[in-house]
Amino acid sequence: MVNLKTLLERRCEPGIGAALGLAAAGVLLSADVHLELWLQGVRLDAVFGPLFLATAAAGLVVGILCVAWPSRGAAAAAAVFGAMTFGALLMSSAVGLFGLHETLDALPQQLSLASEATAAIAGSAALMLMRRQPATTRPVLAGALR
Repeated sequence: MVNLKTLLERRCEPGIGAALGLAAAGVLLSADVHLELWLQGVRLDAVFGPLFLATAAAGLVVGILCVAWPSRGAAAAAAVFGAMTFGALLMSSAVGLFGLHETLDALPQQLSLASEATAAIAGSAALMLMRRQPATTRPVLAGALR
């Protein structure tokens, strides 16, 4: 069972916390954009409907994970989420993705590009900062489980 008090008392260096907070903001904004587009009608598409809903759900989980449980895993998840969704949008606009050629001149696409780039860069920065941190001060799961 997870000891909530121990989990809430976890600390990390300010630079790592800032990077993870920025990564979380990027991931959560991307998740919000995907959910909003899904609600506006993307859900009716047989291919993109489930993908957008899965992206929104995964973004919610990763964003919360970055804030609630600062760890290498959370930072890596944010970096990968940001890079993958950023790459998918760019591919869709450049050559098409599953038959869809997206434009980048609408607000949701611009918000997605900005938030996903932020998530990828901030998640990567958090990973690099954690690598420099001594092993004894790294956040670990073992201390939160009892």
